[in-house]
Amino acid sequence: MADHRSTSSLLAVFLLALALVNPLTGLAQPDNEEQDLRRQSRSVDDQSSIAFPDTPTPTPRNAVPYVVPAAAFNPYDSDFYDSFSFSQLGGYVSGTGENGLTCLKAPVQLPDDATVSRVTVQLYDNNVGSILAYVGLDRVDNFTGTHSEMAWVISTTFTTSIQTLSDLTVNDPDISYPTYSYYLHACLLGSQQRLYSVIVYYLP
Repeated sequence: MADHRSTSSLLAVFLLALALVNPLTGLAQPDNEEQDLRRQSRSVDDQSSIAFPDTPTPTPRNAVPYVVPAAAFNPYDSDFYDSFSFSQLGGYVSGTGENGLTCLKAPVQLPDDATVSRVTVQLYDNNVGSILAYVGLDRVDNFTGTHSEMAWVISTTFTTSIQTLSDLTVNDPDISYPTYSYYLHACLLGSQQRLYSVIVYYLP
């Protein structure tokens, strides 16, 4: 019995010494630390993807989206009515190709003193040719009639998927009433160019 206790004691001392000297012991803690770092990294990535959903360039966290649906757009004038089409089931506007280019407009009514931070457009362009789909944000001075374009987006490629495109460089971004009025304009060519919505992000 005494020999067994002595052997157990020696084994315990040996194991303790091995734990103090052997560099392979204590590997579980670095694994836990690595897992914690991975969890933190995933958390940061998740927050980034929620805050900045559509582009690597972030939208300010307190920016408010003002959505203009396709249904809000109407042709410039009677010259474009024959080439204008709205899909009730698809929720988009497009040209028909009957009279060439279709140009549309829609009002934008943002709060006074707001600041526009970006303009994002959802559009479809599979009309392989030289004319690209185009959307712009405009303002006009109500007292002088002076017009300027604040931001614009043009399709960059031909694809059967909806493109999400943004203009982050907004000219004269501060909203000021009653001096100015604001509106969107878009030009589409044929049924293979479709506009789904425009989102004007602004800081209140």
